Amino acid sequence: MTAAPIHSRASLAYRDAETHAPAQQIVLLHDSAIRDLRAAQAAIRERRIEDRYMRVVRAHAIVSALQSSLDFERGGEIAPLLDRLYGHVLSRLTLINLRNDAAICTELVTLLEKMRGGWATIASGAEAPTMPITPAETRLGLLSA
Repeated sequence: MTAAPIHSRASLAYRDAETHAPAQQIVLLHDSAIRDLRAAQAAIRERRIEDRYMRVVRAHAIVSALQSSLDFERGGEIAPLLDRLYGHVLSRLTLINLRNDAAICTELVTLLEKMRGGWATIASGAEAPTMPITPAETRLGLLSA
């Protein structure tokens, strides 16, 4: 079985994105970044350096796109918070490739899953839950206690 050509996969992704509300698109992007980080973690365990590198690059591109799409005018106080969180994720992604560190993958998957959960709640139309603040997030200045 051969993989679909890249242009075919891209057009399918574009078509699928058009059918989802913006919050649902953000959920899907978080899902992709999380999937890439888990694959990078497996690649580290299996010593597949090139695969690890490519997965981290893909996750970096996704998080960069999420960060660049923030609307600071209409986003209220959440936009600067998300900007700092995404910036933190991007800096940690770089360290995965520099250190070949699977623990950073785990850390980022946990953080992105929390963020994804909030976006999924918004996409469903329910009231967004409060996310528990971890000591590391407070220490990093990412969230205020």
